[in-house]
Amino acid sequence: MSQIPSSSEESGVRIPGSVVRLAYKKGMRRVTLQRVLTSLIVFQPEKVTLQELLCFFDNLIWCLEKVDKDPDFKRKFGETLEVLAKNVAEVRFTLPNFHQDLMKLSLALKEFENYYIPRRNLEGTYRHFRGHFHVLPYKESGTPNSEIPPKGFIGQGYRDKGARKDVAWDGTPSWQEVATSTLMRDLHDWKN
Repeated sequence: MSQIPSSSEESGVRIPGSVVRLAYKKGMRRVTLQRVLTSLIVFQPEKVTLQELLCFFDNLIWCLEKVDKDPDFKRKFGETLEVLAKNVAEVRFTLPNFHQDLMKLSLALKEFENYYIPRRNLEGTYRHFRGHFHVLPYKESGTPNSEIPPKGFIGQGYRDKGARKDVAWDGTPSWQEVATSTLMRDLHDWKN
């Protein structure tokens, strides 16, 4: 697959033994992607990869969530997507029987003739979406501890900004050491 788009939407999916994330190009028409992947499964199930199948399921979940949130989207695609989800839910996938299960899914999706893209247009339409979704290793959000810069140290003078990390170069004690020394406590007691 090609490089990750600079602006993308992400979602996490759990595969037994590993965790991956799916990245989609921002602004992509997700319903059209769902139609293309459905057509690919119907017409060319032998060419469908595990990555495309993951994208199919993840995108279907995204579309169903959009149906719940957006009334216009529900009016246009809601009924079809809900029936599609019911048919997809009937097929159970296992990795050893991946191709047989994919053929079952292909047969279950053939009844959606008005939803999937015709075979003659599939290759051209899929070419527009190739490289717009990626399956990547999952990475925890935030900065890893190994990449966090070290804390600054008190160095020499005000312009140092913590760059002097070796106290042997400076030689002066830190302000914490001076403030807690017995001499300073004695001086404070003497003034009071």
